Amino acid sequence: MTREKLRTWPRRPRPRVADVIAGLRETVGVRVAKSTPLICMGSCFAASLRVAMIHREYNVLDATGHPPRCCTIFNAATFEQEMRRAVGTFGPADHWCIENEVEDPYRYKVTATDVGALEADRLTYRVRWERALQEAGVFVLTLGQSEVWHSNSGYLPTYPRAERDQYQAGTLGYEYTRELLQSAWQLLGAYGQPRLVLTVSPVPLKRTWRDVSPVIANADSKATLRAAVGDFAAETTGVSYFPAYEIATQCFSEPYQVDGRHVRREVIAAVIAAFDEVYGE
Repeated sequence: MTREKLRTWPRRPRPRVADVIAGLRETVGVRVAKSTPLICMGSCFAASLRVAMIHREYNVLDATGHPPRCCTIFNAATFEQEMRRAVGTFGPADHWCIENEVEDPYRYKVTATDVGALEADRLTYRVRWERALQEAGVFVLTLGQSEVWHSNSGYLPTYPRAERDQYQAGTLGYEYTRELLQSAWQLLGAYGQPRLVLTVSPVPLKRTWRDVSPVIANADSKATLRAAVGDFAAETTGVSYFPAYEIATQCFSEPYQVDGRHVRREVIAAVIAAFDEVYGE
């Protein structure tokens, strides 16, 4: 590469959004019309993106039938697991009893009055989920962490809200994250292979099971995800990486709300405006 083609860090206190997305529109290989059926899922940051996309009049599908706070996919393992649910190879029947309700361990904060109602909801969810996958032209997926809790039945979306002694904690390394993304991508092919847009959540870990500061665990988690997601997108036709993480963490001096974790509305607005610039028709 010649000196003239090298890209240099912008000479200003903070990069602008335009600096982050420079040249991406020509490389992502997909355009998203406002009418394109679109799935937006993932972590709590994805829930915020989903609401913002609806406000921008994107054709966002209701893939779950539950409020956006009922996040199901926080990591690559739960993404692959939900794809297996769609094709009928994942469907555990276990549940938690919490405060006179039953809760689905594999769908965050999805509850029912009794086991029968929960099973009915699971069936409805799978039908809705599969229908959305069949209809979608684009799938925007935000992954948030590489730490996981799991049992022989499957991976939880986040830490166990009950029966913690029944689950093991672990981390998804770079290679295994790549393997899970590849498996999920192959399963997605059963639905006509919608274009996949991957991003990483800027929301830090709330807690860690590891014997280190959550700040250190978060840096490790995001680095693993960012490397795996970026490399998988770069090497896979039909998949692209969108730098929501970089926009939020690099372009704003105060990207977070007073809790220090969740992203401010103006940052979400800037991320969606950048999505328009990169993917919009």
